[in-house]
Amino acid sequence: MVGWRGIAAYGGTAISNCVLWYPSHAGLFRQRDLELAMTATSGIARAVEDLIAGRVDFVFGGSSAVLEAQLQGQDLVLVGSGYNLMPFSLVGGPRLSGPEALAEATLALTGRGGAVEFALRVLCQNQGIPLEHVRLRPEFPSQRACLEAIGRGEVEGTFLAPPLLFEALNRGLREAFSFQEAGFEYPIGAVAVRREDLRARRPMVRAFLMALAEGLQQARTDREAVIRTVAAITGVEDAALLGRTYERFVAGLPAVPRLSRSALTADLAITAPGQPGVRLAELVDESVLDELAAEGWPV
Repeated sequence: MVGWRGIAAYGGTAISNCVLWYPSHAGLFRQRDLELAMTATSGIARAVEDLIAGRVDFVFGGSSAVLEAQLQGQDLVLVGSGYNLMPFSLVGGPRLSGPEALAEATLALTGRGGAVEFALRVLCQNQGIPLEHVRLRPEFPSQRACLEAIGRGEVEGTFLAPPLLFEALNRGLREAFSFQEAGFEYPIGAVAVRREDLRARRPMVRAFLMALAEGLQQARTDREAVIRTVAAITGVEDAALLGRTYERFVAGLPAVPRLSRSALTADLAITAPGQPGVRLAELVDESVLDELAAEGWPV
């Protein structure tokens, strides 16, 4: 008999989401007495809305949308993270030679808010380009739709993560900037719950984080299972692309499912520049992970 039932929402098909997909496909949540359903949303901001409304129990994705909701008074809390490197790259045709070419460029997005818009804000800030100088088309339903829009000449570029990133490069598009290769920290695998659930359903949160931690350890050696998982979720079948995706994925895996404080601090500087007094201790609660660490878990 399953002890807990929950729903986890995530946005998109970035490789960072494999930290969630893999333990689900490997049965690790069920082994921890948690029947976890997964639902993909059109962007992490929508997932956060569902969490606030009680339609889902966990959000797995970029921290920006969660931080924005917290700063607006929503009683959410970050309890861990399975990936702390930005997996996206700026991709486009010949005109998009680098981030300096963003001014007056037209970009396809899968909605506003979340990790992709955060990535865009970072590049614009670094290049001294006002965000309003970039023409955004946020109506595309998926990363693949964004990629196809470049091929049709509707936009100059977009942000993609493997395996679609590698498919785009095979099509002759250029990688104008890679966040992961630049080592850019960002909690793209942040886990958020309602604070009331952390109090009332703490064993469920504990089961989720235990399975996540086990998945991080197993994924490093379970190459073929991870590749099968990515193929099943993304629909990509090319073995070479999937192999490159696995190598990029493993290179970004943290040793433990902890939030990077430096990455969160950088996120706050972009997400809430006018609120310098915000303390991370008010937004993060890793006490479940602390308990597991005291019991000898690799967290």
